[in-house]
Amino acid sequence: MKTEYLFCPAEFPNPPVIVQHISLTVDITETEVTVTSETRFQAAEPLASLRLNAKNLEIKSLTQNGKRVEYTYADDSITLQLNRPVSPGTEFRIAAKTVCRPTDNILEGLYYDITPKGQPRTIISQCQQWGFQRIAPCIDDMRAKCTWTTTIIADSRYSNLISNGNVSRERTRFDTTRDTITYQNDEPMPPYLFFLGVGTWDTFEKDFCYPDGKTVRLELLALPGSDKHDAETAVDIMADAILWTHIFTGPERFEDTETRQKLYELCTRRFRGETGLSEEITALSADLVCGYQYPYEVYREIAMQNSDFGGMENTGNTTIIASRIMPDAEITDASYEYMLGVKQHEFYHNLNGSSVTGDTPFSIWLNEAVTVMVEDEYLAFHFGRDYIRLNNILQLYAPGTGTFSLDTGAVSMPIEPEGFNDPNDLITAVTYVKAPEFTRMIETMLGKPAFAWALDLYHKRFAGSNASPRDWLHAMEDVGRTDFSFMADRWLKQTGYPTVTAEAVYHPETDSAEITVTQKGFGTQNPWIFPFKGTLMNAAGEEVAVFSKKIDAERLTFSVPCSGPFDFAIWNENHAAYIRMERTEPDAALYLQTRLDTNPVTRFLAFSALFEREMQRLLSDESAVPSDAFADEVMRTLSDAELMRSCGSMPLLMFESVSDPQFAHAYGKLYAAKQKIFRGIASRYRTELTALYKQYDVTYNTEEFVPAVLSAQFKANAVKNLVLSILASLDTAEVHAVIKKQYAESAGATNRLAALSLYLSSSAPDRMEVLEAELLRSASHPLAFENFISAAANAARETVSYLKRIEASPKFHIEQAGEARSLYLRFAQNRKVSLETTEGRAFLKESIIRLAKVNAYITTGMLSVFSHMREYPDALKAELMTVLREIAAAVSAEESPAVYQTAKQILAAVE
Repeated sequence: MKTEYLFCPAEFPNPPVIVQHISLTVDITETEVTVTSETRFQAAEPLASLRLNAKNLEIKSLTQNGKRVEYTYADDSITLQLNRPVSPGTEFRIAAKTVCRPTDNILEGLYYDITPKGQPRTIISQCQQWGFQRIAPCIDDMRAKCTWTTTIIADSRYSNLISNGNVSRERTRFDTTRDTITYQNDEPMPPYLFFLGVGTWDTFEKDFCYPDGKTVRLELLALPGSDKHDAETAVDIMADAILWTHIFTGPERFEDTETRQKLYELCTRRFRGETGLSEEITALSADLVCGYQYPYEVYREIAMQNSDFGGMENTGNTTIIASRIMPDAEITDASYEYMLGVKQHEFYHNLNGSSVTGDTPFSIWLNEAVTVMVEDEYLAFHFGRDYIRLNNILQLYAPGTGTFSLDTGAVSMPIEPEGFNDPNDLITAVTYVKAPEFTRMIETMLGKPAFAWALDLYHKRFAGSNASPRDWLHAMEDVGRTDFSFMADRWLKQTGYPTVTAEAVYHPETDSAEITVTQKGFGTQNPWIFPFKGTLMNAAGEEVAVFSKKIDAERLTFSVPCSGPFDFAIWNENHAAYIRMERTEPDAALYLQTRLDTNPVTRFLAFSALFEREMQRLLSDESAVPSDAFADEVMRTLSDAELMRSCGSMPLLMFESVSDPQFAHAYGKLYAAKQKIFRGIASRYRTELTALYKQYDVTYNTEEFVPAVLSAQFKANAVKNLVLSILASLDTAEVHAVIKKQYAESAGATNRLAALSLYLSSSAPDRMEVLEAELLRSASHPLAFENFISAAANAARETVSYLKRIEASPKFHIEQAGEARSLYLRFAQNRKVSLETTEGRAFLKESIIRLAKVNAYITTGMLSVFSHMREYPDALKAELMTVLREIAAAVSAEESPAVYQTAKQILAAVE
């Protein structure tokens, strides 16, 4: 059955006009915004009429070249009957005066954000993907890149009036109560990157100097009352991301690495106030070819409280949710890492997204995939390459939310889908996790230096214009002299992934190994094409064969030089290909790999295979007991101080999942089996675990931005909390006391929340009192409140009672995306409760119906938990089908089209 989508590629022909310039005068009051716009067009084809996008606008006037023009306004578009037909190349102007009205919950176009007491309402914009048409009539297309002039007229009490570009007319008094300012953006920019914000922020600024002397003023617009030291640290991180991007990207990034490192260190010291370094910096940078340099006078980060997205790369004006824009006493370790990543990610979009822009929403994946790759390089620079790569891998394998799971769901989409119901459907893990794995495979096959040159060629070739994924591939091919078209067609157009088995046989007479690789998972389509890297090792830990091979057939056999017998194989080294390996080797070989494999990624995958076998054994036989061998392996790895220092607890992450269809979606049983394993480890090694818990109970000074110190703290916290979670499985009063002590006494949010989550999932009699205490403590701090809600939503028992209590609190606001995401989406993903219990299904249904009217993006994400219903036991499937039918019947196709359409698509796929 072919899926019907609201939007397909055929609906995105080239615009009939070239947009040359947009001039805006935006007159803002707290209840409505009047926009006077003039757009200069050049006809690309003969035109008698022109269709402009316009959504929920009140039209006051429309003219063509100063004369009134006839028009009709329906279905979110204005069709103008031009006063006379125009021929290709003809320039003409369309002027409009329109009114839009911001809202609290429609988080695109102009909307209200958090406002300090006694100040005029903060109004900001979100224009990705089609938000600008809610502000003014336009060609709301990624190819409608043009220059911009934006004049803002707004209340004089606002601390900031901001838009894209450089200030061309300084802020002055407009009348007795309002000010005006004008911005000029001479770099072509598409409408989806337009930004306008008027509000009251605390502004922190500092000049940043590039090695060549160019200066950019950095501005951080923080929520009023923000801690000055934390805000200044955030500016330091912003500067660090900008400096790293300049020095460590570009075509020659792998050349002169020691000089680049020294230059980075000197520039960092200069930014922090050290003098007398400029001459040395100039000399060091004279012969270096560096990467992207920001072209504007000011780069700004703006705190926003309410958004569907963590950050948005509005050209020159990055918006970041307030809980992730600066350090805070309530920020978790994972959120701090996200903060670093999002600052670099959104800044790099000024090059990869703004300067070079995709052609249609179907190419959003490319803007994000390449940017994610660069972001990961930045994070690896600070936290370690193994640590960041392991984090990538966890995003592939996470049950339910990982891309391997999403790739097999009822409404799974390929990287370039056949269609979508809402542009936000494309803002998924497929875009942000799977797509970067595809571009990494291209990098693996080209080699890192060649990939860097090809990426630079792409950015130079299409600077200031649009490019398609095919354009990007052509740049890769031009440098690598390799045809990637067949490989790309499979990866971009097919859902799923290869499931691979590999076998190796040593031939002593020829000192070679014969390797056979078999793949499945492509159905009736062509086999996947991917790089396959591996190493054969002996029991002494010596490499006897290392190989890399392009796999392009269902079954491929090849020989590689091999210096002697091997005892185990490392397949898909560093997870170079987006594939899942079927591990067929005996346990002994996997245990040997966990001891001798020096790559944490493949070592983790061997450990995961052992853990899955342990889970499978316990699920298949409820009387079975956890094995001592596996407990010994966990304890041995936990005791590997070097590995824990490098990767934290990630090498021991144990997912509640198995591949056996009988148990793959038995979420309650999976949770119980994991807890049984944890109890076995805790019972066998209680004394040693207690000692490790104390060993990793350390506190470093993380008030300053010193990445090495932050890294050490985060990794120690992770090990400490893994040990506590293992001990928590004993569920005794003694352990409850340890958990409660950590919750009460931890200075950092990560350790407090880890303890809170464990306590709420325990049998401790006072857990509801603890919930009430945390509700009271966190309610006055938005970030603390969101973290608290997430902890409650992930609980293993009484989850619905916890969430109903929070939902009833006057502190909970469903229209706040962060709070709604923390409560409803996290609960939906807690499948052992949301899908497998009667009260959970009832709460899930009520939540989806209620939230659909408020936030379609989060609601659509909640529906993904139904994606694997085809594989559920018949009785549970029947219950969930009833729930989904009731949701589809209750949700309005007109008010919430994306939610309605997604629900119908899942039903159609399952029925």
